[in-house]
Amino acid sequence: MRRDDFARRHRAGDDRRRGDHRPFLVVQSDLYNETHNTITVCPMTSVVGGEALFRVAFSPREHTGLTVECEVQVDKILSIPRNHIVKVIGHASPPGWSRSIRRCAAG
Repeated sequence: MRRDDFARRHRAGDDRRRGDHRPFLVVQSDLYNETHNTITVCPMTSVVGGEALFRVAFSPREHTGLTVECEVQVDKILSIPRNHIVKVIGHASPPGWSRSIRRCAAG
């Protein structure tokens, strides 16, 4: 798993049998990804257009692995236990999108 990967994680209340796994974007530096028990991520939501100042939209594309239009919730950054990660589903591309995330986070 690397920075800018889209992945799914299990969270409390998800039904593992149904495959309910919330998507998120990995924002932690690759330098720390293999050495820490937690990983820093931004959750994603399919409810788009609510908090435009702190959200960056992504459309479903083959390289993202997303199935619906989603927004990265930059305002809800958090660290989660590595063992909550279910699988990597895609990658944010092109690299220029990272500048948008950083601008949102910096205000």
